Amino acid sequence: MQCNDSELISLFIGKTWGKIVVTDNWIIRCGLYVVSAAYQPDVHMYIQSTNSYLDPESRLTSQYINIRVSSINSACSDFQIRLNSSDYNDLSNKVSGPILNVKNVVFQQSISDQFEEAFREEVTQNGLYLTDRPREECIGCLHAVSDVKLSKLCDEASAGGCKNCLCRPMWCMELFNYN
Repeated sequence: MQCNDSELISLFIGKTWGKIVVTDNWIIRCGLYVVSAAYQPDVHMYIQSTNSYLDPESRLTSQYINIRVSSINSACSDFQIRLNSSDYNDLSNKVSGPILNVKNVVFQQSISDQFEEAFREEVTQNGLYLTDRPREECIGCLHAVSDVKLSKLCDEASAGGCKNCLCRPMWCMELFNYN
C-alpha cells in the first residue's frame, strides 16, 4: 500500500465496528479480526441503511449509516463501513467518487438538520398568533420578517414558577433557507 506523508488521514471510529481510515487513495476498515482495504479510484459506494439509537442518559438520538464499499478489482472483497451520520459530510468530502443513495435512505446529516426538522414540526402543529404590532427581522437569519413566536406553555399558572411568555414574534421559517 502507498501512504505518503502529504496525504491527510481521516479517522472515523466505531465501538464495535473498529476504525475506518480514509486517505487520498485508500478506504480501510480495521475490524476486530479483519482488515479490509479498497483503492479509491476502483470503488463504488452505496448507502445501504441506517440505524438510530436513543441514549437513555443524554436522551439524544444517534444515527448510523451503513455503506457498502464495492471494488471493481476482483482481488478485493466488498465490505461494509458504518459511521455516525454526523460524520457523513467529512467522509463524502474525502472520498474521490460519489456515495450513491440508490435506495433513497433518509438520514440526518447534522445536529442542525435535526433541529430544523423538530422546529418545522412544532411550528406546523401550533396555531396562528395574530398581532397588530409591526414585525421585526428574524433574529435567526436577519433577512426575513419574523413570523414565528415561541411560547412557553404552562399546564397550571403556578406549577413550578412557570409563567407564560409575553414575547413578540422573533423567528421565521425562512431561517432554514439561508446557508
